[in-house]
Amino acid sequence: MELALSAAPAHLREEAAVWVMAEDGYALGREGSNGFACIVNRDDPRSIKPTCFDPEGAETMVPRIELVGRMLLDGASMDEIGERLESAFASGEFIRPRRAGVAYMLSRHNRPWDSGAGRLGRFPPHVMIYAPDVTNEDIGIDHQVLRGTPGLPFVGYEGPHGFIILVDDNLPSGEGDLSSCPAWIVE
Repeated sequence: MELALSAAPAHLREEAAVWVMAEDGYALGREGSNGFACIVNRDDPRSIKPTCFDPEGAETMVPRIELVGRMLLDGASMDEIGERLESAFASGEFIRPRRAGVAYMLSRHNRPWDSGAGRLGRFPPHVMIYAPDVTNEDIGIDHQVLRGTPGLPFVGYEGPHGFIILVDDNLPSGEGDLSSCPAWIVE
């Protein structure tokens, strides 16, 4: 729960709902009263992505994350998960965000899987703004520009569940700032 809550701004943490991974998928670990929902997104079995969604994302994004978590625990491949998500959006089972909003990923412990390096990577604290079906081309960004000018916004997850990502200051994680987390997350 501490890791999930580390994604949210401090003033939202106390009243946010918290989802935790259980044996058969995500379960509500704590009810919330402010509409925000914090969860450690596992969009790859090796990734650790603490995220706190506003009320719109709690309704439209958390159900997708729950499905991915359940499918990962059942041993589904990433290709199978991608096909199931595509089908769920096409059928209307899942809907894209209906308005602009934010997903906070302010934790200094974002550990995405880096498939190129074959290991867990690091990604700095950031804020994501819902941007369904917006592309990097739409906002004038390409990978060469990003490499030359770090800190520019870019689109992550192009498609119905897309975000424009705004990156934080890129300061390193501090040892011991999440005392209940294993060392391999915070080192």
